[in-house]
Amino acid sequence: MGAGYFSIDGHFSVFLRAESAVFRHLWWKPDFPTPPDEIQPHLTMFESTDRTSVHMAFNLLKASRISILTYAVQLSVYTTGQGDLFGTRAVDVTPPNAGVRRDIVAIDPEVLPAARELGVRLAARREELQRPKPGDS
Repeated sequence: MGAGYFSIDGHFSVFLRAESAVFRHLWWKPDFPTPPDEIQPHLTMFESTDRTSVHMAFNLLKASRISILTYAVQLSVYTTGQGDLFGTRAVDVTPPNAGVRRDIVAIDPEVLPAARELGVRLAARREELQRPKPGDS
């Protein structure tokens, strides 16, 4: 469904849009009350306080052809500012009809190498931004 990004109090999130008929029935965000017809389900892919880094990640996702159709989904509560985005407990539940339905993931071959390269560039940028500047005490 495409990529996007948003900012809350100087913290940026880059995301892939998600769509499912069940989201409107399950949506509950106490930190951001939203009417059901205005919800924007998504998968957060990158977070940073550095706007340039966010735009780099967003541009990669926007230009990438990524298509994921999955039946093996586990929903969890995530609140803004939560440090552990992916939880601490391994998921070992087999989804219903696992033998009948198969997930489909279609990612163009150049996306993963480009993502690895971007990861290296973002790590170098983070180190550069954290390095003291000459004259700073």
